[in-house]
Amino acid sequence: LCRYAAIGLHEPYLNEHMWNTLASDARLLGITLESMLRGEPSIDEACDRAVAHVAAGPGTLEADLDAVAGLPCSAATPSGLSAESMRRCVRRLASRLDARALHVCEGIPGDGDAAGVGKLAAFVVCDFVKARVGAAK
Repeated sequence: LCRYAAIGLHEPYLNEHMWNTLASDARLLGITLESMLRGEPSIDEACDRAVAHVAAGPGTLEADLDAVAGLPCSAATPSGLSAESMRRCVRRLASRLDARALHVCEGIPGDGDAAGVGKLAAFVVCDFVKARVGAAK
């Protein structure tokens, strides 16, 4: 990867090596959930920073469902982005980046998918496609 940006990292899960790597490697941008909760930056500003960081060429947008609060996933969390914030972020990034692919990962739908993991993934895909179609106009 030439450039990488991650929005919504959990500070308690970043060890000293991870913090040092994020701080010292200009190719990496990490914005934590906790910094956004403090309003430094807002979710929209975080998306804009990510766009500025990776905008140099085509790439892939990853929507890691682990970042969504209360969603059954590989690293479920009670505190994270809302589903609406995730969707808004995907739309904002997809409309501003030369995103050639979307990777929706880590969701674990259960029997009947009562928690809506599959439906949220479908919404995220639709948001991505609509933003990319709009960006192409």
